[in-house]
Amino acid sequence: MENKTRVLLLENDLLIAHEVEHCLRQAGFIDVHVGGNCTYAMTWLATHTPALAIVDPHLADGRCREVFELLRSKSVPFIVYAHDYVTTIKRHDARGGQWVLKPASREVLLRAVDTAFSSLGLITGVSERSS
Repeated sequence: MENKTRVLLLENDLLIAHEVEHCLRQAGFIDVHVGGNCTYAMTWLATHTPALAIVDPHLADGRCREVFELLRSKSVPFIVYAHDYVTTIKRHDARGGQWVLKPASREVLLRAVDTAFSSLGLITGVSERSS
């Protein structure tokens, strides 16, 4: 059985990845897997199913179309953590995800995490706990 609080974080900017991972860990998520490219994501997702994914749509080795498709096929809610609202075609690749613009405050990011988990019927309350 998969961990209901396992989070996959895909971010190729090490500083941003560290900040988001730190935010998640302070909020109580201890099973956070961090990767910076689509190849890592596809390999990891072949054998694991996270409860949530936070994805920068522009990773080191390209766009994340296949990653988003696999997350949707596994019914994994995801947050698209991007610097801007990308073109319509790229937004289509990430359909079904919540969009959070970088840089986001800790509160905004954790509110998005709460929303994603509530879509699974889970209540985390991390946005209130970590204020």
